[in-house]
Amino acid sequence: MKSTRRWILLGVVVSALLVGVPFARSGDFRDVELSAAVTPANGSGIGGTATVTIDEDGLRGKLHAENLKVGHAYTVWMFYFQGNAQGGPGRFDSTVAEDDTFTFRGRVGGLRTSSGDVIKLVIFDHPDLGPNNATRANNLLTPQGGSMAAQAVFTTP
Repeated sequence: MKSTRRWILLGVVVSALLVGVPFARSGDFRDVELSAAVTPANGSGIGGTATVTIDEDGLRGKLHAENLKVGHAYTVWMFYFQGNAQGGPGRFDSTVAEDDTFTFRGRVGGLRTSSGDVIKLVIFDHPDLGPNNATRANNLLTPQGGSMAAQAVFTTP
């Protein structure tokens, strides 16, 4: 009798673990991968594709831009919208274009999302790098001195 009770108890515990653990983990977080077109703004002609992956480590993204102007500085900024609340901008990546294409990459560790949230990756074009290294750094580290040139918009499922 004792042996039967132990086996029944063990069966109940194992069943609870097999059923309960996946639900607990999926309730904590689920992996999401989203894709979006890069659309031009202000007549820039910049296009391309972008992807973001959101998992237990946060957000990783990649934005492949085409039709960049050689010699221009470009910065990518991330904006996050949850209803009327906005997070950002947060600097994502930057470059001084040596070619007409470039793949920007960025990461935001620890970011969590909810269904219906909007993530925007926005490219700013900085045509004038400035007369000195301080101005050049300002153009690569802030959106100042630039104008919106393109964006990719994602809505979380």
